[in-house]
Amino acid sequence: MITLDLPGHGKSDLPKDGTFSMALFARAVEAVRAEAKVDRAVFVGHSMGTPVIRTYALMYPAHVAGLVLVDGLVQIAGGPSLPRPAMVGPEGLKARENMVRGMFGPATTPQLQQHILKMMLGTKEATADGAMRATWDQSWVKNDPINVPVLGVYAARPLASRDAITRIFPKVDYHEIPGSAHFLMMEKPDEFNQLLTAFLKTVYS
Repeated sequence: MITLDLPGHGKSDLPKDGTFSMALFARAVEAVRAEAKVDRAVFVGHSMGTPVIRTYALMYPAHVAGLVLVDGLVQIAGGPSLPRPAMVGPEGLKARENMVRGMFGPATTPQLQQHILKMMLGTKEATADGAMRATWDQSWVKNDPINVPVLGVYAARPLASRDAITRIFPKVDYHEIPGSAHFLMMEKPDEFNQLLTAFLKTVYS
């Protein structure tokens, strides 16, 4: 398993021109794949990571063995545009905190909440704002179906609609984990890992 920090996240530098996009993120994923000399892989994306791996699959289909959507956002071209909260300045920081807190549920323990808040609010302001702009930029959203094996693992109140998921990912094996919220892989790790392991066995059998 390889985990990576997207541009502007963690230990990865900000984009040189300061501009974030789904294509930029996909190219970063491809750079890691190429350096690791992995021919075909299963790509896992949580939340905003789902549009990232969706874009990757369209740009680099030869290297995709499968996808895993973890309570991931799935936009449809021509759908309603949603308001994008400001991510900069003191009000932006509060908006970020409110957004993150809104993703918690009964299974998000106080300890887990503090861990998640520390990570997400510690992200650079430019990254928070740029990644949000990239996510809601409708120019990248195409309704091209992606016909690879897909595992969709969603919270009890899913971030994306089932119709949108099956439209873009017609081969999806869809699951919802009862009692979970947006950070389900941390809240319900045993249930999540069982689904992931079973899916990987089908892809690599």
